[in-house]
Amino acid sequence: MADVSVLAVEHDVSEKLDTAPIARELQAIDIIILYSCTNDDAWQNENTTDDFGKPMIVIKLPYHSVKRMKKENVNKMMLKYARERLRQIA
Repeated sequence: MADVSVLAVEHDVSEKLDTAPIARELQAIDIIILYSCTNDDAWQNENTTDDFGKPMIVIKLPYHSVKRMKKENVNKMMLKYARERLRQIA
């Protein structure tokens, strides 16, 4: 089952990042997905594994785009980015 969380987020966009729909959509995949949405370059896209060898991806969302978007569109973008990254590591 996909474990989807927010790793780091700016306060003004935090309510737009809803990980539950992403976890439901990707429930058949055994992976950890962490999203970041900050107004700096502190976080980058990354593919790694956790301490138990479970695949883990970090997805940096574009802060300025997220800030202007509606929540439902942010969720669509989060799912799109997750699917793109999953194709890259498959």
